Amino acid sequence: MNLPAATARLLWPRDASNAPSGYIVGWNSHSFFCTIAAIIPAARCSLFDLERMLVLLGEEPELHQLVRHCGGTPVVLGVWIGADGTSVPVLDERVLTAQLWLTLVSEEVDSAGIQPALREVHCCGCRHTASLHLVYYVPTLAVWIGQRQPWEQAGAVAPAQPPSELECSLRQAGCAEEIRTVLGRRFSVVRTGSNAVSITSAAAAHVHTPRPGLRRVGRQFSLLVRATTAPPLLLAAAVVSALRAPLLPPVSTSRLIDVSMAAAALDSRLAAALAWGGRWDGVRTAPRWERRPQLERLRLASDVTCALVDMGLGFVAAAAIRHCWPTVDGALARPHFHVGETQLQELVLWLMGVDPGGFKLNENLNHTFGSCVLALLRGWEAALGAAAGLLRVGVVPALLVCCSAGATVGLGVASDLLALATLHLRALHIAMASVYTAYLSALSSLFKLFRGRKFNVLRQRVDSQDYDTEQLLLGTLFFTVLTFLLPTVAAYYTLATVLRAAALSVHASLLVLRLPLDGFPWLPLLLWALRSSPLAGGVCFQVRGAGRRAAYFELVSVHTPLGLFFARLRSSVHMADFFHKFCQPLTHRRS
Repeated sequence: MNLPAATARLLWPRDASNAPSGYIVGWNSHSFFCTIAAIIPAARCSLFDLERMLVLLGEEPELHQLVRHCGGTPVVLGVWIGADGTSVPVLDERVLTAQLWLTLVSEEVDSAGIQPALREVHCCGCRHTASLHLVYYVPTLAVWIGQRQPWEQAGAVAPAQPPSELECSLRQAGCAEEIRTVLGRRFSVVRTGSNAVSITSAAAAHVHTPRPGLRRVGRQFSLLVRATTAPPLLLAAAVVSALRAPLLPPVSTSRLIDVSMAAAALDSRLAAALAWGGRWDGVRTAPRWERRPQLERLRLASDVTCALVDMGLGFVAAAAIRHCWPTVDGALARPHFHVGETQLQELVLWLMGVDPGGFKLNENLNHTFGSCVLALLRGWEAALGAAAGLLRVGVVPALLVCCSAGATVGLGVASDLLALATLHLRALHIAMASVYTAYLSALSSLFKLFRGRKFNVLRQRVDSQDYDTEQLLLGTLFFTVLTFLLPTVAAYYTLATVLRAAALSVHASLLVLRLPLDGFPWLPLLLWALRSSPLAGGVCFQVRGAGRRAAYFELVSVHTPLGLFFARLRSSVHMADFFHKFCQPLTHRRS
C-alpha cells in the first residue's frame, strides 16, 4: 500500500557514498529523520548477525555512557546499493515488519554528480513515496558544532535546557566514529567509503588498541619521559612551596608571592606546569565523542603553547641583555643613573623658593618639609651609590636567569627592581599622605567646633556639643593657623603624589606588557586562521546540489568570533589587583 508523499531527512557521512553495498546502521530520531553512522558491507556479515551485535552493544557496561549520550543503540535502517550494483539479501518479511526501512542507491544526479538517492521507504509495512533531504557531515566536526563558546571556563555549568532535534542528531553524528570502531572490533573490518579499519582487539570502545610492538614502545617511552621529568617536577614543587610559605611565620603571614611580582609570575608558571600532567591524564583516556574533554585538551594545548612562547620570548630577551651588557654596565657606572636623584633634589629646592599657584607658602614649614625631603633623597642616593657595585654584579645575571624562565618572570624582576629603586618615593608618599590626612582631620574637627558639633567615636556619628568661651577661642587660633599652613602641606603632598604616580605609571606599563604574555591565545588564533573545526561556534547548511526529488546539503561550521578569544584578557583582574596593591589609599578615622 502506497501512502502520500513525505520527506526523508538524513545525516549522511561524507565518506560513505563510495562504500560497497551493505546495511545502513544509524539512529531514527523520529518519523523519517535519521542519522547514519556506518555502512556495514553485506559480504562481511549477515543481517541477523549485525542486528544481534547491535543489541549486545547496548548491554555492555563499558558502552552505557556512549549509548546514553546517543539516546539509544543504533539499529539497521535499511540497505545501501553502491556503485558496484551488488544486491543485498533481505527478506520481504523483514522489510514489511520494520518500523523504518530505507533503500538507498548510488546513482547520477543531474547537478550533483554521483550521490545517494532514495529508492524506497517502508514504514510499519507501508510503502511511502518520499523525497530526500540529505546532509553530509564529518564525525569529528559534529562533536564541536554544538559548542558556542569553546573557551568557556572548565567549571561553568550550562543551563538545564532539553536538547533540540538538531542537537540530538549532532550528538549521534559525533559518535559515528566510535560506533564504526566498536563494530570494526566485532566484525574485524568495517568499510566506510574507500577506508578499511582492521581491528584485532575487543577492548573498550573509546580506546584505540595499537599493535603489541607499538604498545611496548609506547610504554617504554612513557616510563622514560616520567623518569626524565621527575627531578624537574620535584624541584618545581619545592620552589612553589617555598614561594607560598610565610616569610615570618611568628610575626606575619605575608608570602613572597604577595610582595614580589617576579615570585608571583614564577609561581603561576610553575603551578600551571605541575598541573599539566594531571590534566593530560584526565583527557588522554576520555572518550573522543565527549565535548568537554576535547575542550579541556584544547585549553591544555593553548596553555602549553602560551608557556612555550613565553619561554621563547624570555630567551630572546636574555640574549638581547647579554648582547647589550657593556651598555648596561656603563649606564650603571654613571653617577646620574640613580633614578634622577639630582633632578629630584633640584625640584625640591625649587619648591622651597617659589609660591606655587600664587599661594604664599609658610617659610619655616616650607624649610622644614624641604629639609626632610632633601635628607631622604640624599640618604637614598648614598645608599644607591654604596650598592652600585652589587647592582653591577648581580642585576644582569639575575635578569638573565629569570628571563630564561619566561618573559613574564623577567618583566616581574624588572618591576621588582623598579619598586626597589623607587622605594624612597613610596616612603615619601606614605609620610606625606599620613600628614595630609591628619591635617584634614584636624581642620574638620575644628570646623565642627564652630558649628557646636563633635564627632562621636563610639557611635560613629556627629553629635551636638556645648563649648565654653576658652575652647572656642583656642579653636579659633588653631583653625586660623592650620588654614594658612594648608597650602604648604598641600604643595608637598602634591609633589609626593606626582612622583608616586610617575613610578606607578611605569609599573602599569610593565604589567600591560605582562598580561598578554600570561594568557595570550596563540594557539586559538592559529586554529582560527586555519579554520579548524575545534573552534566551531555554530552550524549552517551549505547547498551542494539538487536532483529530481532530492536536495543535498553539507554541514559546515560557523567559526567563533575573533573577539571571544580575548575575553579572558578583558576580564582579567590582574590590573585591578596591581593598582589595589600599589595604590591602596591610606584611610584614617576622623575624630
